[in-house]
Amino acid sequence: MKIEKNIPTKNKKTLDTPLIHKAIVPIIVMLFIASSVSALNIHPQDTCSPSDTSKGIIWSVTMNFEETSGKNDYIIFGEATDASNGVDTYDAPNPPGGIPPFLDAYFSTNFSLPHDRLMQEIKKYPADYKEWNFTVWWTGSDTIVTISWDTTEVNDSEYDTVVLCDDAGVPLVDMLNTNNYVFVYPSSGLVNFQIIAIANIPPSIIGDSYPANGSTDVERPPDELNVTVEDPDGDSMDVYILFSATLKNA
Repeated sequence: MKIEKNIPTKNKKTLDTPLIHKAIVPIIVMLFIASSVSALNIHPQDTCSPSDTSKGIIWSVTMNFEETSGKNDYIIFGEATDASNGVDTYDAPNPPGGIPPFLDAYFSTNFSLPHDRLMQEIKKYPADYKEWNFTVWWTGSDTIVTISWDTTEVNDSEYDTVVLCDDAGVPLVDMLNTNNYVFVYPSSGLVNFQIIAIANIPPSIIGDSYPANGSTDVERPPDELNVTVEDPDGDSMDVYILFSATLKNA
């Protein structure tokens, strides 16, 4: 068996398997492909269930923020079929923080004022990858901030991975399985986070294989069975080959 990997951004495998029996008629080839998802993929997703189809919202998640003294805030992210990835009616500007000390959370965007800070950011559905950037701002003394959410709401999305990350994209917690994240707020400055959502794309057969997948009544078995499979996400793969054969009487 030869395994070939020659595409840096995609995981590609070629199998060449000698066949021993040369009097086999017919032959049926079936391919079963198993793919692991990316390193962040901790939890396979179930079918998406709409949270508010009347508004076009397929899913949304409310994130709650609370610090030690009881100051709190919330933001909402999600996807809708009629949303855009620019400014639209779903993108609600963040209200002022209030009288200090206050806790303020908002989505940071590259949109123009007042949409550069959003309390709600709904992006266009569907997609294979989405990223939300948000900021936490506390104006009081040193404190501890708890971010919480409902994992059921996160699991309503179509994504295989939804991860809370720091501003450099380093994973902090799997939002599909864990409902909170606690951190010590620094004495000054803002704290930035990312939410990275990824939907796994399954692998597929590329090019021509011999015999063709599902073929029957092959006159004679080939000396080699050639199958090339690639995964668009670059995930590692295991390729399983199942064939059945009937011996022909001499």
